[in-house]
Amino acid sequence: DTLRRNISIKADTAYSIAPIDTCIGAPVLLGPSIDTFSLGNGVSFWLPSDLVSDPTILNPIAAVFKDQIFRLIIDYGSCQEIISQQVNVDEYPIATSGDTLICSDFVPFVITGTAFGQAEQFEWSTDPDFDDIIDNDSVLQVNNLTQALNYFYLRTTKASGCQMMDTVLVTISDFDIQLTADT
Repeated sequence: DTLRRNISIKADTAYSIAPIDTCIGAPVLLGPSIDTFSLGNGVSFWLPSDLVSDPTILNPIAAVFKDQIFRLIIDYGSCQEIISQQVNVDEYPIATSGDTLICSDFVPFVITGTAFGQAEQFEWSTDPDFDDIIDNDSVLQVNNLTQALNYFYLRTTKASGCQMMDTVLVTISDFDIQLTADT
């Protein structure tokens, strides 16, 4: 007598899906398309779990500040499937002329910003939310300051829509600066 048996060998699989390009901190939807992918009886878990909205769902939201590889592990009990997805953050360097200390009888001067050829748009504001754009150039003329501490915010924007921001503090040294105690 001969005994015949069909044996199925299950193997873990690993592959990558299309990378995502995004701006710093912008939310992205991770994972395979739900139109073409089914978990079946598998249980999913994303790594690193602390960077996603819910590590146990197929398509969580992630907001990252540097390039990151995410891994979706799907456990089918007897084998696992690992899907990797790269998130590329479009980060670029910017620089300003730096914080400045002046006297109240100053002559008008400029503060500058640069994105080293990577930005297409520059915006200066005295409001960190950019509700008041005071100039759209990389160079800002400063000529009338009435407070001891004067903050100028620079926002640069690339063609992709990605933005970077920096701040310049101009302090007038002979104006009264009121100090408050730490609590």
